[in-house]
Amino acid sequence: MEKDQSQCLKFYTRKRKKNMSDLTITSDKISDLPESLLHLILSFLDMKQVVQTSCLSTKWRNIWKSVPVLNLDYYFQMNTSDIGDPSHVEKFMDTMDHILFLRDDSTIQKLTISRFFHSDLARVDAWLLFAIKQQVKEIQLRINPTYKHYCHQLPNVLFTSVIEVFKLSIFCSRFSVQLPNSMCSATQLRVLKLENIVLPKGDPGGELVLSCPILEDIFLNHCCHHDLKILRICAPQLNNLVIYNYHAVSCKIMICTPNLTSLKLIFSCYKDYFIENLSSLVTANIEVSRLSTEILITVLNGLRNAKTLTISGYGHKTLPGCVKLDQGLNTFSNLRCLEFIGFLPGIRDVTSLLKRSPYIETLVFACCRIKGKEEDWGEEQSMKYLFPHLKYVRVRNFSGCENEVKLLEFLLRTVPDLQTITITSTRSFLKSEKLDEYSVKLHSFPRASSSVTILFS
Repeated sequence: MEKDQSQCLKFYTRKRKKNMSDLTITSDKISDLPESLLHLILSFLDMKQVVQTSCLSTKWRNIWKSVPVLNLDYYFQMNTSDIGDPSHVEKFMDTMDHILFLRDDSTIQKLTISRFFHSDLARVDAWLLFAIKQQVKEIQLRINPTYKHYCHQLPNVLFTSVIEVFKLSIFCSRFSVQLPNSMCSATQLRVLKLENIVLPKGDPGGELVLSCPILEDIFLNHCCHHDLKILRICAPQLNNLVIYNYHAVSCKIMICTPNLTSLKLIFSCYKDYFIENLSSLVTANIEVSRLSTEILITVLNGLRNAKTLTISGYGHKTLPGCVKLDQGLNTFSNLRCLEFIGFLPGIRDVTSLLKRSPYIETLVFACCRIKGKEEDWGEEQSMKYLFPHLKYVRVRNFSGCENEVKLLEFLLRTVPDLQTITITSTRSFLKSEKLDEYSVKLHSFPRASSSVTILFS
C-alpha cells in the first residue's frame, strides 16, 4: 500500500514539474516576441498599465520607454474620488513629465491625452514640443483648460513638423485655445478634427486660407471664427468636409475642392457661400433652418454634382421661400437619391427639386410632415410622367396626415417606372385600425406604373 502511494506521489510530482516547465516555456515565448509586436500589444493600453509591465521581468523593464504609442487617460490614472483635486492634477502632470522625458530616443508615432480637466496649457505645450522632436505623426487631445480670461495659442511649430493627424477637443471651457496660422499650410497633415477651438487669425485682411496640400479630412465642430471675414477652403486633395456650427457666423465661406466626395453643412449659417469646383462630390448633407432663399439656392447650385443629397431642417416648418426654387435652381444631372429629414416640406418644395433632378431613382422622407394648400395640389396633380427614372420611395414615421397621402397619390399618378413605396411608422400606428384603412386607400389610387408595390413595415 505504501509502495503504491509512493509511486503515485512521484507521478504527480513529475506531472507538476512538467506543468511548471510548460508555463515557463509559454512565458518565455511571450517575452521572446519581437519588440515591434510587443509595442503593438502595448499600444492598446493606457500608459499606467504599460509602465506596470516593467515589473514582469528584466526583459520588460525598459520596454515602456520605447513604446511609440502613448495613451494617457486622466480618468484611468486617477481614482474617482481624486478627479479634479488640484494635488492629483499636479501629480498627473508630473507623471506625464516623467513618462516623456525618461523615454529613449525612439520615435513617438501617436500621443493621446484624454479627459484631462484643469490642464495647464504651458505644460501641454511642453509635451507637444517634446513629441514634435520625437517625430510624432498623430496627436489627439481632449482637455479642459483652466484659463478663462484669455485665449491660449498653441506652438507654431506644431504644424511645421511631420504631423499627419491632429484632433483637438475642448470641453466645458469653450474657445480657450487658438491654433496658429501654420495650420493652414501644413505639408504633412492628412486629418484635422477640431471642436470648440478658435480658428487661426488669418492674414491682415481677415482671410483664412486652408490650403494644406495633402489634407483629406476636415471636421470643424462649434469652432469660433474670431474676426475672420473670409474662410477659404481650397485643399486640393480634400475628400471629406464636415462643418457644424449652431451659432451664426459673420464671415463668408468659400469652398473650392475638386476632389471633395462628401460634404456636411449642419447648422452652419455663414454670411455668404461660394461653392465651386465640386466635380467629384458624391454625398451632400445640408441643414436649411437658418438659410435665406437666396443663400439656399446658392448652396444647392454648388452641390449640383452630388449623387446623394440630404436636406434637413430640424424645427423648421418648410424650406425657406421654396416657391422661388423653380427660377433659380440648376439641373442636378448626377443626383440619384434625394432625402428630406426632420422638417415640413411643402409639395412645391418637393416637386421643385424633383423637376431639377431628371435622373433621380430614390426619394426618402424621414420624420417629415408634408405641407401644401389645395391650390398647390391642383397644379401638381395635372403633371404626368415627369420622373421617368424614379423607382423607390421611402417614408419613415408615417402619420397618415392628408398631405402625406396626397403626395403618395401624386407620385403613384406621375411616376411611370415606380417599383416600391416602403412606409415605416410607429408601432402604435401599425397596431391601430388605421393601418388597414390607409393601405386600402393607397392601393385604390390610379397608378402610372403597373408593377409598383406598397409595403408597410
